[in-house]
Amino acid sequence: MRLIVALPSVGNWLQTEGFLQSFADLASLLISEETVDTTLRRIGDLAVLGLPACDAASVSLVEADRVASTAFTNDLAEAADGDQYATGEGPCLSSIEERNAVLCDVLAGDERWPRFRDLALARGVGSVLSLPLVVDGIVGSLNLYSMI
Repeated sequence: MRLIVALPSVGNWLQTEGFLQSFADLASLLISEETVDTTLRRIGDLAVLGLPACDAASVSLVEADRVASTAFTNDLAEAADGDQYATGEGPCLSSIEERNAVLCDVLAGDERWPRFRDLALARGVGSVLSLPLVVDGIVGSLNLYSMI
Protein backbone atom coordinates (compact mmCIF):
# COMPACT_ATOMS: atom_id res chain seq x y z
CA MET A 1 0.00 0.00 0.00
CA ARG A 2 1.28 3.45 -0.83
CA LEU A 3 -0.03 6.31 1.30
CA ILE A 4 0.75 9.96 0.69
CA VAL A 5 -0.25 12.54 3.30
CA ALA A 6 0.46 16.26 2.97
CA LEU A 7 1.94 17.53 6.23
CA PRO A 8 2.30 21.31 6.02
CA SER A 9 3.35 23.65 8.78
CA VAL A 10 0.03 24.34 10.50
CA GLY A 11 0.94 25.67 13.90
CA ASN A 12 0.51 23.62 17.04
CA TRP A 13 -1.61 20.91 15.42
CA LEU A 14 1.44 18.99 14.25
CA GLN A 15 4.16 20.19 16.62
CA THR A 16 3.90 17.51 19.28
CA GLU A 17 6.07 14.60 20.28
CA GLY A 18 2.99 12.35 20.33
CA PHE A 19 2.13 13.23 16.75
CA LEU A 20 5.64 12.38 15.58
CA GLN A 21 5.51 9.07 17.45
CA SER A 22 2.11 8.32 15.93
CA PHE A 23 3.50 8.76 12.45
CA ALA A 24 6.45 6.54 13.31
CA ASP A 25 3.89 3.94 14.38
CA LEU A 26 2.01 4.57 11.16
CA ALA A 27 5.12 3.90 9.10
CA SER A 28 5.43 0.51 10.80
CA LEU A 29 1.75 -0.18 10.20
CA LEU A 30 2.00 0.59 6.49
CA ILE A 31 4.63 -2.07 5.96
CA SER A 32 2.56 -4.66 7.82
CA GLU A 33 -0.06 -6.95 6.34
CA GLU A 34 -3.08 -4.84 7.35
CA THR A 35 -5.98 -4.28 4.96
CA VAL A 36 -6.63 -0.80 3.57
CA ASP A 37 -9.73 -0.37 5.77
CA THR A 38 -7.86 -1.41 8.91
CA THR A 39 -4.97 0.88 8.04
CA LEU A 40 -7.31 3.84 7.52
CA ARG A 41 -8.99 3.23 10.89
CA ARG A 42 -5.59 3.06 12.57
CA ILE A 43 -4.54 6.34 10.96
CA GLY A 44 -7.48 8.06 12.65
CA ASP A 45 -6.79 6.33 15.96
CA LEU A 46 -3.13 7.37 15.87
CA ALA A 47 -4.07 10.98 15.13
CA VAL A 48 -6.39 11.12 18.16
CA LEU A 49 -3.79 9.47 20.39
CA GLY A 50 -0.91 11.60 19.14
CA LEU A 51 -2.50 15.04 18.99
CA PRO A 52 -3.69 16.49 22.29
CA ALA A 53 -6.11 18.86 20.52
CA CYS A 54 -7.62 16.13 18.33
CA ASP A 55 -10.88 14.78 19.74
CA ALA A 56 -12.06 12.92 16.64
CA ALA A 57 -10.69 11.84 13.29
CA SER A 58 -11.97 10.37 10.08
CA VAL A 59 -10.79 9.35 6.66
CA SER A 60 -12.90 10.32 3.66
CA LEU A 61 -12.29 8.85 0.22
CA VAL A 62 -13.68 9.65 -3.21
CA GLU A 63 -15.43 6.54 -4.52
CA ALA A 64 -17.35 6.55 -7.80
CA ASP A 65 -17.41 10.37 -7.91
CA ARG A 66 -18.83 10.58 -4.40
CA VAL A 67 -17.09 11.28 -1.09
CA ALA A 68 -17.71 8.88 1.77
CA SER A 69 -16.22 8.27 5.21
CA THR A 70 -14.38 4.99 5.22
CA ALA A 71 -13.11 5.23 8.79
CA PHE A 72 -13.89 7.34 11.84
CA THR A 73 -12.87 7.26 15.48
CA ASN A 74 -16.21 8.16 17.07
CA ASP A 75 -19.73 9.50 16.51
CA LEU A 76 -18.52 13.11 16.36
CA ALA A 77 -16.26 12.42 13.37
CA GLU A 78 -18.98 10.45 11.60
CA ALA A 79 -21.57 13.21 12.18
CA ALA A 80 -19.25 16.09 11.21
CA ASP A 81 -18.30 14.30 7.99
CA GLY A 82 -21.98 13.67 7.31
CA ASP A 83 -22.69 17.37 7.79
CA GLN A 84 -20.13 18.18 5.11
CA TYR A 85 -21.59 15.68 2.65
CA ALA A 86 -25.15 16.87 3.34
CA THR A 87 -24.31 20.55 2.86
CA GLY A 88 -21.81 20.01 0.04
CA GLU A 89 -19.24 22.18 1.82
CA GLY A 90 -16.56 21.96 4.47
CA PRO A 91 -12.84 21.55 5.06
CA CYS A 92 -12.77 17.88 4.08
CA LEU A 93 -14.38 18.55 0.72
CA SER A 94 -12.17 21.60 0.14
CA SER A 95 -9.07 19.57 0.97
CA ILE A 96 -10.03 16.86 -1.50
CA GLU A 97 -10.96 19.34 -4.23
CA GLU A 98 -7.88 21.52 -3.78
CA ARG A 99 -5.54 18.64 -2.85
CA ASN A 100 -4.16 20.87 -0.17
CA ALA A 101 -4.28 21.04 3.62
CA VAL A 102 -7.20 23.05 4.95
CA LEU A 103 -6.96 24.48 8.46
CA CYS A 104 -9.78 26.18 10.31
CA ASP A 105 -8.33 27.36 13.65
CA VAL A 106 -11.51 29.07 14.87
CA LEU A 107 -14.58 27.59 13.23
CA ALA A 108 -16.92 30.16 14.78
CA GLY A 109 -15.31 32.98 12.80
CA ASP A 110 -14.84 31.12 9.52
CA GLU A 111 -17.01 32.24 6.60
CA ARG A 112 -15.89 29.66 4.00
CA TRP A 113 -18.56 27.06 4.78
CA PRO A 114 -21.44 28.72 6.67
CA ARG A 115 -23.87 25.79 6.54
CA PHE A 116 -21.27 23.27 7.69
CA ARG A 117 -19.92 25.73 10.28
CA ASP A 118 -23.30 26.14 11.97
CA LEU A 119 -23.90 22.39 12.17
CA ALA A 120 -20.37 21.66 13.43
CA LEU A 121 -20.56 24.40 16.06
CA ALA A 122 -23.82 22.91 17.31
CA ARG A 123 -21.93 19.62 17.79
CA GLY A 124 -19.19 21.38 19.76
CA VAL A 125 -16.49 21.38 17.07
CA GLY A 126 -14.13 24.33 17.53
CA SER A 127 -11.49 23.71 14.86
CA VAL A 128 -10.78 21.37 11.97
CA LEU A 129 -7.71 20.28 10.05
CA SER A 130 -8.16 18.30 6.83
CA LEU A 131 -5.11 16.82 5.14
CA PRO A 132 -5.31 15.46 1.60
CA LEU A 133 -4.13 11.91 1.08
CA VAL A 134 -3.82 9.40 -1.69
CA VAL A 135 -4.25 5.69 -0.97
CA ASP A 136 -3.44 3.36 -3.85
CA GLY A 137 -4.38 6.12 -6.31
CA ILE A 138 -7.65 6.99 -4.55
CA VAL A 139 -7.92 10.60 -3.38
CA GLY A 140 -9.19 11.36 0.09
CA SER A 141 -8.72 13.40 3.24
CA LEU A 142 -7.66 12.80 6.82
CA ASN A 143 -10.01 14.96 8.92
CA LEU A 144 -9.06 16.01 12.43
CA TYR A 145 -11.69 17.61 14.68
CA SER A 146 -11.07 19.51 17.90
CA MET A 147 -13.61 20.58 20.50
CA ILE A 148 -11.27 23.46 21.44
